[in-house]
Amino acid sequence: MLNHGLFALYRWTILAGAVAAPTLSLLGCQLAARDRAMQTLCITQGALVGVLVGMAVTPSFGETDLEHSILPPLIALIFSLLTHAATERLVHGKESSRNTHFALIFCFLVSCGYLVTALLPQLENHMTHVYFGDLATLSTEGAEVAVAVSLITLIVLVQGRRRFTYDSFNEAVFGTSRPFWKDPFHWYALTLVSFSVQHLGFLYTTSMLFVPTAILSLSRSGGLSFHLLSCALLAAVSSTLGMLVSLSFPRLPTVPSIVIVMCFLGSVGLLVVRRTA
Repeated sequence: MLNHGLFALYRWTILAGAVAAPTLSLLGCQLAARDRAMQTLCITQGALVGVLVGMAVTPSFGETDLEHSILPPLIALIFSLLTHAATERLVHGKESSRNTHFALIFCFLVSCGYLVTALLPQLENHMTHVYFGDLATLSTEGAEVAVAVSLITLIVLVQGRRRFTYDSFNEAVFGTSRPFWKDPFHWYALTLVSFSVQHLGFLYTTSMLFVPTAILSLSRSGGLSFHLLSCALLAAVSSTLGMLVSLSFPRLPTVPSIVIVMCFLGSVGLLVVRRTA
C-alpha cells in the first residue's frame, strides 16, 4: 500500500490532478451541451501535434527541460486555434455531416502526429507520454503550475457559469453563438486544453472533459447545478483515487487507472441514484 513517504513525494502531483479534473469536467459539460465533443477531440489532437512540433523546435532539444520552455504550450495553442478555424470552416452550413468531417480532421491530425515522430525518433517517448499521460512523472514545478492554471480557470468557470450556460443553451437550441474572437469562453477552453495536453496528456484531458458528463447524463435526477457539481466531484475523486491506486500498484498505469476508477464510481453512483429515486 501507499506509505506516508511516497504520498509526501507525490502530494503536489495528486493535488494537481484533483484540481485539474473538476476544472476540465466543468468545461466539458459546457462543450457537450454545445454538441462540440467531436470538434474538441480534433482541437485536442491539434494541440498534441502542436506540443510535438514545439518540442522539436525547442533549442537544445534533449538537454532542455521542456517543462520550462514556452514553445510547446505556445505552439500547441496556435495549432488549437488553427484546428478550431479549420473545423469551423469545413462544417459551415453542413449540419447533417458535421461529425463525419470532424472525423476526417481527427484522422488527419493523428497521422500528422505519427509523421512528426517518424521524422524525429527522439520524440517517440514524448509522444507516448503526451498521448497517455503519466501524472507520476510530472515534476513538482509542473504540478504547481498545473494547480495554479487549473484554479484560475476553475474560478472563471464557476463565476461565469450562468453566462456560459446561457450561451450553451442558445447554441444548442437556437443554433446561435457569439463570434469566436468575442467569446472569452473559447479562449479559456483552448488555453486549458493546450496546457492540459502537454502536462497531463491527451487521454487524461479528453476523459476528464467528457466521461463524467456522459455517465451522469444518464441520470435524470437533479437539475443543471446538481449535474455540474456531480461531474466535478466525480472527476476530482476519481483522479485522486486512481492516482493512489496506481502509486500503490506500480504495474498499473496512472491515467488508465484513473479512467477505469471514474467509470466504476460513475456507474455505482447511477445505480444508487436509481434505487433511491
